Amino acid sequence: MGELYIASYQAATPAYLKRVRWSPEDEIGFAYADAVRRSDWPYDAGDDPSFFSMRFTGGALTWGICRPDLRNKLKPGDTVIFFAFKFRPGGLDYYFCGYNTVSRLVRQSDVWEHDGLSCYRQYLNLLISRQGTSYQWHEPHRVGAPKSALHRDWLWRIAKREGFCRKDFDAVDGLDLFEPQRTCLGQGRRRLKLAPNYVLFGRERPDNFTLETPYLVARYEGSPAAMETWRDNDERAEAIRSMTVCLSDRGHLRTRNRQRPNRHIRLKANAREWRAEAYSALMNMGFPPIEA
Repeated sequence: MGELYIASYQAATPAYLKRVRWSPEDEIGFAYADAVRRSDWPYDAGDDPSFFSMRFTGGALTWGICRPDLRNKLKPGDTVIFFAFKFRPGGLDYYFCGYNTVSRLVRQSDVWEHDGLSCYRQYLNLLISRQGTSYQWHEPHRVGAPKSALHRDWLWRIAKREGFCRKDFDAVDGLDLFEPQRTCLGQGRRRLKLAPNYVLFGRERPDNFTLETPYLVARYEGSPAAMETWRDNDERAEAIRSMTVCLSDRGHLRTRNRQRPNRHIRLKANAREWRAEAYSALMNMGFPPIEA
């Protein structure tokens, strides 16, 4: 059956690139920066979910760093509906990007150990690279970035957390090496293992549908008490609203929590049935999907 979720992510703007420099020698990173400058597509600030890396390499969509509260819950067969939000003066614009269904869950170390996953070694949403029998904290696509743009809590994001609390990771935040046979945490000095929480989505339809051109569906005008306003007299926006946020208790993309205004949403629907209906509806509305 699978679970059905909505996740909203922040789209990168040219202003984001001022915080992170991309080397011309880094082909995929440089191409990503160029696409953001041209506003080709509302790619995530950091490409996680990896819509740019997917298109650049021809691989599958992945999710490996952000939103661990949702990402760590996902199982094969679960579907995530993605919306991008872009900042503009006075508020935000929300774009419907499509939906994708989880195919596999792997460890980031698996990407470096298994040849069948080698295409993902180029992706912008990895946090490690292999160094002999160990793994180096490695964010190669953020050359010269300030510490605020890096993930100093990289190990907490990719590790199995059972039996540990967040403060156990304080001792390794900012360190740059994970040694599978030697890295231990907590009072009992238990050995740390990596979690299978690098999400690989599928590519087949109707279970996956990414729009060639994401569609503007709603706007938020910046008042802390306000919700987003969906576009009036727009049949396609209304249809997307009906098959997404209207299936939740919240009824909106946003919350009134100032700290987490774009928290994920679990929808009340059978994911398999929803995917079949959504695919037909989107095709009938004339939305061209990205070719797999």
